[in-house]
Amino acid sequence: MCDLKGYTHRRRNELLDEALLNERERMIQFKIQRRMEHKRKKKLRDDCHLLIVCFTLGLCILGTLMEHAHAATESPVTDVEVFTTSQFPVGPTDMPGVNVKVYNLDQLQQSIAKVNQELQNMSQLQAEDGAKTWLAGQIPLLRDEFKGITLAQQYGIQQLPTVVFDHGKAESIGVTDLGIAVLDYQAWSNLK
Repeated sequence: MCDLKGYTHRRRNELLDEALLNERERMIQFKIQRRMEHKRKKKLRDDCHLLIVCFTLGLCILGTLMEHAHAATESPVTDVEVFTTSQFPVGPTDMPGVNVKVYNLDQLQQSIAKVNQELQNMSQLQAEDGAKTWLAGQIPLLRDEFKGITLAQQYGIQQLPTVVFDHGKAESIGVTDLGIAVLDYQAWSNLK
């Protein structure tokens, strides 16, 4: 009887050890599946963010091209285009008889960084809704920035801030006071 009791205890211990091993394996498999699901969701969220940014860029480029086609048919008296960043604020922009357009070329970068940070703390559905809401409010801003980047490349601008007069006839580099830049341009025009 003693041998049978010892055998029963050993067998019971073996069964318990086997059950513990099975439970550990299930827990490990569960953790692996959970990690894989988390990685899949993160990749899906990143892909959605990339798709939203690419779609936005496409809309902005299309809008810029349409604005250029429309602007080619108009001829305002005096146009001043200012290419700058938030590091170099330019003013004053309300000048009588002068059509002033300011392109802040780092505004998109700041907006994308801000929205990416906000979306990272949200669930996938919240991030999609948040991205759609952000996108709806940012399209005019994005169009302006892409138009500014396109024009800066067309004009060959290499230094900021730069003030461009009458669609590239002249430019003033490093001036943040538009009043002074316009006076310099007018003096230059009179010398010609």
